[in-house]
Amino acid sequence: MVEITPIMADAFDGAWNLVKERQFELGGVMEGRMGVPEEEPAVDTAVSVDESDHCCEKVRQEFKDFLIWAASKGDKNAETINWLVDGVSCEELYALIEKMAHTHPRAREFLQSWDKCSEENNMLEMSNDSFEDAWIMAKSTEFPETIVTLYSGMGGVEQGAKMVGLPTAYSGEMWADAMRVNHANHPEGHHDVVEFGAGDYGSVEAVAARILRAVGDRKYHLHGSPPCQAHSKANPKANIYTGGAEGMDQIRWYHDLLMHLQQGNNPPVSWSMEETEEARTPISHDDHLSDEFKRLSAETPLVQAKDHGLPQTRRRMLIGQHGGKDLIVPPSGDKPITLGEAYPNAEQQFIDNTSRRNQILDMMEEKFPDAIENPEDRQFLRDNPLVNMLDSISPGRGGAKWPRGKPGFGFDHMYGLDRQGHSLTHKRPTFAYDRPFTDEEVATYQGFGDYDLSPSGMKIPRASINQMFGNSVAPPVAAAMLRHILSGGAT
Repeated sequence: MVEITPIMADAFDGAWNLVKERQFELGGVMEGRMGVPEEEPAVDTAVSVDESDHCCEKVRQEFKDFLIWAASKGDKNAETINWLVDGVSCEELYALIEKMAHTHPRAREFLQSWDKCSEENNMLEMSNDSFEDAWIMAKSTEFPETIVTLYSGMGGVEQGAKMVGLPTAYSGEMWADAMRVNHANHPEGHHDVVEFGAGDYGSVEAVAARILRAVGDRKYHLHGSPPCQAHSKANPKANIYTGGAEGMDQIRWYHDLLMHLQQGNNPPVSWSMEETEEARTPISHDDHLSDEFKRLSAETPLVQAKDHGLPQTRRRMLIGQHGGKDLIVPPSGDKPITLGEAYPNAEQQFIDNTSRRNQILDMMEEKFPDAIENPEDRQFLRDNPLVNMLDSISPGRGGAKWPRGKPGFGFDHMYGLDRQGHSLTHKRPTFAYDRPFTDEEVATYQGFGDYDLSPSGMKIPRASINQMFGNSVAPPVAAAMLRHILSGGAT
C-alpha cells in the first residue's frame, strides 16, 4: 500500500480547498478539472471500482488537479505522487483515499464524492433496467390497428375510434338507415346489414368470416353493443329485434362470436361490450356465458358520460380486456361540463324567449290551476332556463301534475344549465318553453361533433335520427376506452 507523507497530506488539504473554489455543478455531480467544467459522459454501468469506472476517473482527475497545484507551490513530492496516481488501479486509488479519510476530513469529502457518484450511476442503471423491462412488456402487448363493431348503429364507436386515429374495418347492424349514416361518416370500413343470429348469413361462423376478410392481417379491437332495450328502465319492452326477451339472446350471440374469434388464427387483441347498467345482474347469472365474461360484468365499474366531457349523467356497463388485463376506463377530465357550458347561447335564448314563455305559463295556470300547485314551482319555471329531456316544449301544458321529486313528472326531467342532463333516449331534448334541440345540438349532447346525418342527400325521418342518437355509444366514451388501450393501460 502506498504511504502518504505528512507533507503530502498538507498539500492534499490545501489542494482540496482550491478544488472547492473552482467547483462546477453539472447534473448534480461536482467537477473541478483545472477550473474547466466538463460534461459527464453517459453511463449505464453498475457501481464498481474497475478500470472503466467513470467515478474513479473523475476523482482521479480531481486528485491530480490538487497535486499539480501543490507542485506549483513548491511541494517536492507532488510530482511523484501525481505520477503515482496515474499508475494505480481504481481499486488502489479508492483504497488510498479511504486510508487518508481516517485522519483527513478533506479526504473524506473526496470519498463521499466518489460514493455519491457511484450511487447516482447505480440509480441510472436501475432506471434503465426498469425502462427496458417496461419496453419489453409493451412490445409483448399487441395494440389494435383498426376496429370491428357489432350492433354499430349510426357509428358512435367508429367516431370515437376516429378521434384517436383508428380506422374502421367492419361495422355490422340490421338497421339499414343507421348503416347508411354510419357509412357516410366512416366509408373506409365494410358495412354489413345483417341480423345477428338469424339464418346462415347471421350465424357466428359467417359473420366471423366476413370480419376476418375485412380486417385482413391487421390487429383489431372487437366491440359490441347488443340492443339494451330489453334491460333499460326507459323502455323495457321495446327491442329492435323481436321483443324484450331477445336482449339476452343477443348478448349470448356476441359472447359466442367473441369466443369463436379468440380461438381463430387472428383473434382480437382487445375487446369490449357496452350495455345498460341494468344488464349487469342478468349477465352475471347467465349459465350460457363464460365465468370470465360474467365476472367482468359483475365487477367492472360503470363508465359515466360526464367523466368524458359530455353534459349528461349517462352511465353504462363497459366490460372488456386487453393483453389479459381487465379494461377499466379512467375519466378523461377532472371536471364535468354543464349544460350551460355545452350550450353557451342557452342563457340568451332564455332571455329572448321571456315574453312567449310567460304567455304559455299564464295560460297553463288559468287552464290547469291544479297542475302546479306550489307558487314557488310556477315561479321557478318563469325564472330559470331549463332543458327538458322528455321532448315536450311546454311540459305540463296538458294538465300533468308537477309534484316535485316524484318519479314520472316534469321536474324529474328538467335540468338547469348549471347541471348535467340524464341519458339521451329516443326522445329529443328541448329548451323548455322555447324549441326542440337541433340535430347539431343533439350531436353535441352525445359527443358526435360534426356528423353527416343525410347520407348522399337522403332525408332520414327525424324520429329515426332521434332513435339513432339515443341508441348510440357516446363517441368520447369510446375514444377514452380506445385511448386507454392504445396507451397500454396507463392512466
